Amino acid sequence: MKRENDELKIDLSVQDAELFEDTFAGFEENAEVTDAQKKRVLSSVMRKAGFEMNEIINEKRKNITASKTDDTEVRRGRIQVKRGGIIAACIAVLTVGAVTVGMLHMNNINADIPEPAGQPTVEDQSTDAEDTDTMDDNAEELLPDLVGRKLTDVLAEYDGKLSFDVGYDYNTEYEEGIIFGQYTPAGTPFKEGDSLELKVSKGKMKEIIPDVSGSEREVAESLLYAARFNPVVKEIYDEEVPEGIAIKTDPPAGTEAAVESKITLFISSGKTGEPETVTVPDVVGMKKDEAMLLLKESGLCVRSKWVLGSEEKGTVVKQSAEPDTTLNKYDDITICVSEGVTEPVKLTISTPLPADLHGTYRIDLCDGDGTVKYTKSINADTLGEVKTFDFDLEGIGTEKFTIIITSDETDKSVIYGDFAVDFTNKTADMDKNLNTADLLALNPAE
Repeated sequence: MKRENDELKIDLSVQDAELFEDTFAGFEENAEVTDAQKKRVLSSVMRKAGFEMNEIINEKRKNITASKTDDTEVRRGRIQVKRGGIIAACIAVLTVGAVTVGMLHMNNINADIPEPAGQPTVEDQSTDAEDTDTMDDNAEELLPDLVGRKLTDVLAEYDGKLSFDVGYDYNTEYEEGIIFGQYTPAGTPFKEGDSLELKVSKGKMKEIIPDVSGSEREVAESLLYAARFNPVVKEIYDEEVPEGIAIKTDPPAGTEAAVESKITLFISSGKTGEPETVTVPDVVGMKKDEAMLLLKESGLCVRSKWVLGSEEKGTVVKQSAEPDTTLNKYDDITICVSEGVTEPVKLTISTPLPADLHGTYRIDLCDGDGTVKYTKSINADTLGEVKTFDFDLEGIGTEKFTIIITSDETDKSVIYGDFAVDFTNKTADMDKNLNTADLLALNPAE
């Protein structure tokens, strides 16, 4: 009987292969199979499997009956095959069904699995124009290297694409208005609306040139070095200043200059000899930088100031010495430069005070020449917990002010700090290191 069972299994295997080949012959490669088709195919396969199995079993029954082996017996007039053969037949039928379901299920899974990244699918290749536009709108771009570019150019180029958080600081390598720091590195993907933090140069740090006139040469040089400047000494004849005494500086005292820049220090060589003279050139109508260069090459010390005017900004509208007149070499000359506006800009500047400050005070704002431009009185005890004082300013261009606070009780004063005002851009850059310690020392005795 064992041999007949083996033959039965072989016949079932052959029959299974033929059955699957016939069942799936109607489907093309990679064809999608619907749920209804799955059920219909499975039902057909199961029916065929059962039908073919009956034929095989019946054929075997005939053979078994004819041979009358010990493996068969007649019960109630029927020929029965022992459990081994029936179990094998059942397993074969179940195998056919299970394999069929598995193949159909795997075909469905493969259809749902996305293509590997970077490989275009058929659907991707046939995407219409509308889908392509949508993908382009959401696509990321790579951030370029913005260091070394003008802030104004970058803001114009990326208007509506990026928002910017801009910080300003002094920098010795980059000119004013040039980007020198970019916190998100170049090559980083970005999308529309992302924020980018930049650092923009305020130019070289500047200091006010001290007044060293009347000092001996060594002392004048030391004062300039202490202010972080590099003095360059020139001796000139002077009818009034004794030999070896500082006369002035160029740029003049009270004006700002970049730290570590060269400052010309004029020292008197006494009354001996005749001073050298120069003819003043006409610089009205020229640009500020061109005019200053020409006057310095002529041997004059130049100073400039901004004034109201409808002429193009940066144009010289007046000079303190008339053209073609004669001045001594190294004499001072001032040029007035148009700001390009006819009305001054008004700003309100607020300055913090220490919370522990008490008493009444006078606050003076002095310009670069030391002239008091604004004054007001305050009572620190009535300012509340957060103490500040405000000044209503008006002007053009840029100005730097020094804050001097004087106690009404003791009449003692302290230099509280400095701030630079850009009236054109309506901004104020306050000194971060306000002199709060010395100011609190002016508190009235309890």
